[in-house]
Amino acid sequence: MQKKFYSSQWVDQVKEKNDIVQVISSYINVSKRGGVYWALCPFHHEKTPSFAINEDEQYYHCFGCGEGGNVIKFVQQIESISFPEAVEKLAERAGIEIPQFENGEQIIKNKKTKENVLNALNAAMEIYQNNLYLPVAKQAQEYVKMRNFKKSDLDKFHIGYSNGNTLINELLKKGYSIETLEKAGILGGENNKYYDKLSGRLIFPVLNSYGECVGYSGRILEKSDYKAKYKNTEQTIVFDKSSLVYGLNLLKDKKRNEPLNEIILVEGQIDVIKMHSYGFTSTVASLGTALTEKHANILKRVCDNIIICYDGDLAGQKASLRAIPILEKEGFNIKVARLPNGKDPDEFLRENGAKGMENLLNKAISPIEYKLQLLLEKNDISKPEGKATYLKNAIEIVQQVKTHSERDVYLKIISNESGVPIDILRRDCDNHNFKQNENEEKKVLNSVENGNKKAIKFVLKSVLKGENFSKVDFDLKKYLANPLYISILNKFEEFKENYTSQLSEEEKNFVLDIFQEKTPGGKEYFDQCIWKIVEDNLKTKQLILNEKFKIAETKEERTEILNELKTIINQLNERKI
Repeated sequence: MQKKFYSSQWVDQVKEKNDIVQVISSYINVSKRGGVYWALCPFHHEKTPSFAINEDEQYYHCFGCGEGGNVIKFVQQIESISFPEAVEKLAERAGIEIPQFENGEQIIKNKKTKENVLNALNAAMEIYQNNLYLPVAKQAQEYVKMRNFKKSDLDKFHIGYSNGNTLINELLKKGYSIETLEKAGILGGENNKYYDKLSGRLIFPVLNSYGECVGYSGRILEKSDYKAKYKNTEQTIVFDKSSLVYGLNLLKDKKRNEPLNEIILVEGQIDVIKMHSYGFTSTVASLGTALTEKHANILKRVCDNIIICYDGDLAGQKASLRAIPILEKEGFNIKVARLPNGKDPDEFLRENGAKGMENLLNKAISPIEYKLQLLLEKNDISKPEGKATYLKNAIEIVQQVKTHSERDVYLKIISNESGVPIDILRRDCDNHNFKQNENEEKKVLNSVENGNKKAIKFVLKSVLKGENFSKVDFDLKKYLANPLYISILNKFEEFKENYTSQLSEEEKNFVLDIFQEKTPGGKEYFDQCIWKIVEDNLKTKQLILNEKFKIAETKEERTEILNELKTIINQLNERKI
């Protein structure tokens, strides 16, 4: 879906119609002292209020953690949503019409359809919940009892039961049309013979980040050779399995009320429910066990730290290995908690209790150590061929680590397991030949930019705003790798004050975001940021040249590389651009 960009005039109108004190008061308790409103900061844990709201100038600032901004930024942060989503939410709150970028009538019709579908799904959820306590739900009640679900678990996750096709009749009586129930993914059949698609199953409603029911996952209650154990709502206008996280609404509620140190990621709904029941209330699961980039992106908005706690069997190990690069790409700090072989979180909790799980999570290991452990278990290092395979693959895993100091941590583990002296392992790790093509070099540079976005954003913001301290006498684009930044600067240089009309939607949103950010100013800070960008770029190129030198085949190649390295070293030593 194409990103949205709203005009600054319309955004200003949304801000004017949403008083920041009233909006913030709808999320947290606020009290007035002097001319300022105060509250406990919702973005970090504190015992005394340091979160100030300036009603006259319509901004907030926390003197504890430094967070601050306007009403839109507050909604972005508290809801963990994007800028366009926050603007739309505030527009709806104020009754402001959202600009239409497609056929206006069709958009209004689609919005109405979506509202009807959500209303039907939420009505169905209530009916399912009530069904669970009826005499006809005996099989479901026995299953719930067998899984040791508490009443609080059932209520918290809105668990219910489908007792046949009565749901359809009840929803039709409430005024929902056959077409709406079909679009909601609830109803199947034709020619006036309709049925509940989840009939006879225990129902786990799936809620979005706003707490709205968007679909269901139903578990079969009797053994069957032809029915799937779990059946999810099919793809609808509100239900997309690849972007829904089970328990996300509770995770965001938790973040509003207390510090959120990490997210615990498990495989299924029952594991989420049991983890919450035992007090681990930051637990979520991707809908369907396969984690997607969409899942990771959504979770990254809520917290930077994540613990993977998938099942201890072979399937769980494979799922963990698939999830790690997806989470790494999104920039998470990742740890992996290893459950005993064949155990899932539910079984482990029943046998070891909350204390046992707490100890397990505290012992969670890094992805590199996790991969090394699995590799050791896979190879019999008591045999020469097994040890050789283990060492070869282990070295390749450790080479994923960028710094030598961190590599040494893992090389010591390999040395202890294999008996090979660490000096030999270091030499093997350093001498391992690999070539980096231009695309790989670009990836490295982009990675550095991702770690230094604060400096880049401030420099770009200053240049685009024409600050008097932002003049540079060199081509800044030479030290950037991200094509988004380069494209924006090219258009600014070519079209000057009219550059915004030439930007793509993605570029417009990026510019809008950096203009919204509150940053320190002045020439001294600008110069520091410029040097930081240049320094990181040069150091990255230095690392790349070092690797190229190791595999250079001719004297001419080595001489050329050495000359480039000499130039870079002089630039770094002299802080010369």
